[in-house]
This record gives sequence, structure tokens and C-alpha cells, in this order.
Amino acid sequence: MFLSKLTLATATATAAAFVVESIAAQNIIDKLLEDPNNDILSGALDFADLVDALSGGGPFTLFAPDNEAFEALDEALLDKLTKEEWKPQLQDLLRYHVLDEEVPSSDLRSEITATTLNGEDITTKDEPLRVNEDANIDDSYVDIEGGNGIIHGILKVLIPTSVGSNVVDILEGDERFSTLVQALENGELVDFLSGDGPFTIFAPTDDAFDAIADLEISVPLADILQYHVVEANAHSSTLSDGDVETLNGESVEVLVLDDSVMVNDATVVDADIIANNGIIHAIDTVLIPDDETSEPSSSPTPPIVPTSSSMSMSYATTESPTLMSYITTNSPTEIALSMTMEPTMESTMESTMKPTKKPKSSKSKSSKKSKSSKPSKSSKSSKSSKPSKSSKQSKTTSKKSKSKKSSKTSKAEWTGKTAKKITLLDNSMSTSLDIDSMSTLPIDAKIVHHNKDHIFGRPEEQEDS
Repeated sequence: MFLSKLTLATATATAAAFVVESIAAQNIIDKLLEDPNNDILSGALDFADLVDALSGGGPFTLFAPDNEAFEALDEALLDKLTKEEWKPQLQDLLRYHVLDEEVPSSDLRSEITATTLNGEDITTKDEPLRVNEDANIDDSYVDIEGGNGIIHGILKVLIPTSVGSNVVDILEGDERFSTLVQALENGELVDFLSGDGPFTIFAPTDDAFDAIADLEISVPLADILQYHVVEANAHSSTLSDGDVETLNGESVEVLVLDDSVMVNDATVVDADIIANNGIIHAIDTVLIPDDETSEPSSSPTPPIVPTSSSMSMSYATTESPTLMSYITTNSPTEIALSMTMEPTMESTMESTMKPTKKPKSSKSKSSKKSKSSKPSKSSKSSKSSKPSKSSKQSKTTSKKSKSKKSSKTSKAEWTGKTAKKITLLDNSMSTSLDIDSMSTLPIDAKIVHHNKDHIFGRPEEQEDS
């Protein structure tokens, strides 16, 4: 299929070439068409809409793989690159074979490093003369002069980063997106975005995340991340004004200006970073779904201090979670500590008189080996899948105690952190209670602490009072 499509494109281009009246004005495309060993390359350039770009302007240096070089590629890759949907990936591969300067073979022997039209570098080496490690120059087809550049035949197709790297690989290799990569791991989206695609990711830079680090949110991290993903292979040249549906079911507004592209209030600062399963557009602002944010509190409520003489225990929590607290926590629900019932006098005294050592933090990483299914598109209140529980960060004794009258219950612990409210978690439901009017916690209440510097669920080291 690949060869038949490109052969047809070559025949069409060859017929058009006969219209050229002046042989002296031949460009590098005209020169390619003269040799049937370049049929696949010529057809690929035509299918990728690059013929006009390489027919004028210049000067260019074109490293031209012959037919056998293309035929040696993986058949599945060849078939994919002939599909209209994946044209940006074919364009990226072909641009990796072109320099925007004319370099004769004598200069190539000096072992140069040069930047190609796709933005990546190639290197040349001598003995034998080759590009990168193993794309040897064809001695029988070298220094072919055209009116706007020069052609060097090569015996192997050059492989850019986009051919072997998916969108997650690209993000992981770019230091501008370290926060986004951590968020994708904690939001359990790495495996999904490593799949076949296509995906278009509007990728906030680290600076974009830093700008809203203290923003309080009530939406799950996975929903925010899915709001940055479109299931399409959208090159910037194909974008137009209008709403585009994202992976979480809501739409972003795309606005194409003369010199930039806007996505909601974000500006695309680096467009068309090509991967083998999609395209990344770097943006300068994190996209937040509507009505899912609140301003951070400027005056925190003083902590509630427990006393050993009290039969009941008050618990300290902080305000609503910030975006960065989600990202820097192993998983969204590992912030929660499950408390089952009111502590006994014995457990209260033991917790206040016997300090416990602060545990070492543990950080888990998402495995890329296992494939995950597509994230579910459900209501805003329950869109994220149930994460795994951390044994070190949410330890309870609820399995051993099933009633208020049990003599052995979980230890009451207090961290001394700033308090504001208690949040009861009931699947997707959350309810804020006035802690001043409560003397005890209801059964099955979960205390939620949203502070990236400390995971509520382990006591701080305390001095004996």
C-alpha cells in the first residue's frame, strides 16, 4: 500500500516536471525525479506537501534515501505514515533529512554537526562517509547540484526522535515539563497516553504550574490533566477557531491569531512537538475546568489542641487542597487518613506519653509496563479511578475495631498543623463540618490534610510535656 501510493504520487509529479521549460532552472526536486531510485522519496515528499517548500528558496542539502532504504523500514510504520491522519509524523521524518544550507561532501568529511528542518541535529562521520551512525553516503549518487541546493544519496532512512518516542517519552525528555510529568504519574495517565493515540496535549510548562502553585481546587487531578488532552493528531497548521472537546468531556476554546494560538487563556509558546502517537503544544498557563477553583485563604484558623484530660479528641486539618499538593502527593487519596471512632482514655494517654519516630517518606512511581484502559468520562464529582492506598501514609486500625465500645481503637494523633475544617469522604461526596460544634468525630470519618510538606497520618516527633 505504501509503495503503490507513493509510486502514483511520483508518476504525477514526474508528469508535471515535463512542463518545466528551462532545464537550467532545475531545483533539487527536479533532480530527484530524474532518477527512478528516488521514486519513493519523491512520492513521500509529494504526499507530505513538501514539494513546493523544497522547490523554491534554499539553499538546501537533501540526504536522499533510495527505494531500498525505505523498503527496509518496518511495514507497520510505512503503512501508518501513508495515512492522512499521521501526515505530521511523515513531514517530521522527511524534514529530518534536510539542512537549510548547502553542504558539499568534502565538508561532510570534517565530521560536522548540523540542525535539520525538524529542529534536531545530525552528525556526519568519515571512513566510511555517513550520516549519524550508520546511514552511509551513496558514493554513486553524491554532490548532485540543483538550482536551490545539493543532494547526497544515503543507504538508510534517518530516524528522528518522533518515530521512536510517544508523547510521554517526549515530555519526560524535556526539562520544561517536569511538573507535568509528575502530575501524569500521580494522575495515573502515563500508561494511557503511552498507547496508540492519537493525542494532542496542551502541555503547561513548569513556570505555568509555579504561577498557580497555591490555587485551591476541588476537582480531581486526573480531571484537570484530561482537560489538557484532545484525542486527535492536531498540527498547528490544522487548528481553527472554535471549541474542541477534551478527554474529560469538556471543551476548550481555540483561537488562532496572526502570530500565536490561544487555548482558553493560555498561549501556545512552542507548537508542534511531534511524537509517534500525537503532538504536543507547550502552553504558558494551566487549563482549569470551569467553576472548579477557589481563592486560597489569607487567614488560617488557629489549630485545635487536644488535652490528655479530655475524654474526647479534636482533630486538626488544613484548608482545601492546592493544585501542587495533588501533584506532589503519591496519589490523590493518599492524603486521607481513615479514622474509625472516638479514642479511648488508654489510647489517648499512650499517644501523648509515648512519642513515635517520624517515618521516612516513600515515593512510588507509576509503572509503564502495564497497559491501562482509557480514563472514564463521568461526572465532575467522581471522575478519577480509585487509587491504591499507601501503607506508610494512611495506617489505621479500623480492621480491629468495629464498634464504639471496643477497648482497642486507633491511636489519636495530633500534628499541630494549622486547622480549618474536617472533610467527610463518602465515595464522591464531601461535606464540610463546623469543628467548633463537634466533640468527637463520627464513625468512618476521614481526616483530610492537604499540605504537600506533611502527609497527615503519622505523628510528628513531640517533646515530653
